[in-house]
Amino acid sequence: MDLNRLKIDKKKLNQNGRNRKKIITALIILSVIFLMIANQKGLLGLTKKVKETSVSLLYPYQTITVFNASGYVTAGKKASVSSKITGKIKALYVEEGSRVKKNQILAVLEDDEPKTLKKQAEAQIEITKKNIDVAKEDLKEAERQYLRNKNLYEKGLIPKSNYDLSETNFKKALATLDSLKAHLKLNESILEGTMVSIDNTIIKAPFDGVILTKNADVGDIVTPIGSAVTAKASVVDMADLTTLYVEADVSEAYIEKVKLNQPVIIRLDAFPENFYKGKVHSIIPTVDRTKASVTIKINFIDKDDRVLPDMSAKVSFLSRELKKEELNPVMVVNKKAIMKEANKSYVYIIKDSKALKKEIATGREFEENTEVISGLQYGEKVVLNPPKGLKDGSKIKVIEE
Repeated sequence: MDLNRLKIDKKKLNQNGRNRKKIITALIILSVIFLMIANQKGLLGLTKKVKETSVSLLYPYQTITVFNASGYVTAGKKASVSSKITGKIKALYVEEGSRVKKNQILAVLEDDEPKTLKKQAEAQIEITKKNIDVAKEDLKEAERQYLRNKNLYEKGLIPKSNYDLSETNFKKALATLDSLKAHLKLNESILEGTMVSIDNTIIKAPFDGVILTKNADVGDIVTPIGSAVTAKASVVDMADLTTLYVEADVSEAYIEKVKLNQPVIIRLDAFPENFYKGKVHSIIPTVDRTKASVTIKINFIDKDDRVLPDMSAKVSFLSRELKKEELNPVMVVNKKAIMKEANKSYVYIIKDSKALKKEIATGREFEENTEVISGLQYGEKVVLNPPKGLKDGSKIKVIEE
């Protein structure tokens, strides 16, 4: 046997080793490429990372909003109704929320004293009138005697003393009648004053409106100035709700974008589902330095009896007049969630960690959103910017931005 033939050829061994490494490396690369292609085609069922967006509601007026501001509802006609005199409340006929008409009686103060004075004045007037009637008769008799004696004296039939006495009596009767007439006027003035005092015990509504707050009750003492510790300055606060408007604070940076009669949309925190049309009534020509803002008065065009003074409001200033349909909400989805295939629109709905392809019908365009006419429901989650290789039924994982 030739033992030399049993020797290992190291060169061939090294060459074969290198060839095997190349083959293994090539197989690994091919496997990776295959897995990548298969994953992209959804053949492996691997989880894809996606971003999501929601189907939401959009009000078309928002697309013509120039800027927004906040403020409060204010009554143009508002009053703290108080008494003209100091007195104790005997009766109160209204409460918070009562609707009243102009000159309707709200409350009555104790009026025993002025009514007693009224009776006294009326009695004095009656007595004085009777005395005047007597004085008139006395005057007629004194005048008759005076004229008779004057005629007789001029003819020399009676002494001068008789004539002088009749003249004096005539003048006294005349003075007595004048005095009684003056006394009658005085008593009539006193009566008029007592009537005013009685009228002042009746507290009336100064205009049509609604009672906002009741500040006093039966038995409370009220006074015009409320200086006494135990006295109330006003009985009720009321407002005319037909004069409501919004005072909005607008930043100086936006004031040049505000115009008189500019259309606006008003939303109240108390009724977030309601929208009210309005327009700019006036721009107050002063600046609040602490807030760097200007106050804008905005009138309501739409009326609602539920709106009350001091409610907080949000105001959207519009670039043009609002169309009727622009107040109705529309369902929209981000344009980047929609795919086009063969003139049809699709989205991927996110459900149970899977992406489900669904056809939708679209409508108007609103900046970054598109109106959804059918195929989706409000609040549904859909894939934003669907990645390549995403298929109907693909497993997904939502990532946060």
